[in-house]
Amino acid sequence: MEKAKPRIILSCDLKMLDLRTIRALEEYYELKHIGCTLDEKGLLEASVGAWGIIIGGMEKITVPVLEEFLKMTENPIIIFLGIQHETFFSEEALSFCQIHKITIHHTGEGAGQVAEQTLKIILYERPLEVYMQMALSPSLRPLKEIAKRQKVAVIGAGHIGSLVIKGLVGKVKKVRYYARTQKDELDDLGAIFYGDLAECLKGVDIATIHLPLAWKTAGLITLGMIKSMNPSSFILNAARHGIISLDTLSEAARLTPRPKVLEDADILEIPEEERVKITEMMESGFLRLTGHTFALGGLVSLDRGRRLLQLIEEKKLY
Repeated sequence: MEKAKPRIILSCDLKMLDLRTIRALEEYYELKHIGCTLDEKGLLEASVGAWGIIIGGMEKITVPVLEEFLKMTENPIIIFLGIQHETFFSEEALSFCQIHKITIHHTGEGAGQVAEQTLKIILYERPLEVYMQMALSPSLRPLKEIAKRQKVAVIGAGHIGSLVIKGLVGKVKKVRYYARTQKDELDDLGAIFYGDLAECLKGVDIATIHLPLAWKTAGLITLGMIKSMNPSSFILNAARHGIISLDTLSEAARLTPRPKVLEDADILEIPEEERVKITEMMESGFLRLTGHTFALGGLVSLDRGRRLLQLIEEKKLY
């Protein structure tokens, strides 16, 4: 009789991993995909009978969830897809891991690739219709003089955001950043810290978003913030769909002049009930989705998937 595969929760947007990686994971595990928006109760219910979790989402891992994993194995599988895990554990859960010697694994960061592609968009020729060609082209167009006059707000100063800020300083007129904590290394370069998101976005030409989608960041960018940006501004959502809510996008699409938005997402990742409106916004030229032919999502997910499978093989996590 064939041994049953351990059930593993896959807590992430499907874009976090390429399809080939997901198919390969199925050789080791029975996968239970839960997206990345469950509350604590939902995650706890999903954890019943599971050996562990592969996480790229925003669920808060608590002691009861870990206790469910320990019912199935003494060494539950907890793997983070290139993100810092401390944010996703309660203090009690981290202590619980130490007491029970639960190992937390990481695939490593793909921050460099995401930052590189973000800089290509902001610093080089910007008409919406050439974004895709730029991303796939081995040679970029010369830096435009217009970039030197742009005021750019970088929302999020983690690994990716910090790399983007460092790449922008000296190449655009002004770089400001919004983050939970001020970073001396960025201030020393000339970037300006804002602890208030609304103030950070006032009067900027470009906003580039590098935050995870969580209970605190869903719907973070409001219509009032978008209105406060310069007319005909550009928003690059290099995070996930949902940082700007559907209602906010719909209202922003009716502004005159209106901004333009590029989201690193595929239409299949958009909730089904939102797809009609999202498609209408795309057809009007207001919104563009990368669809993962663009390196922000595609190349990083391929690299992340490769490292995840390598980690599982090396550590024999099955």
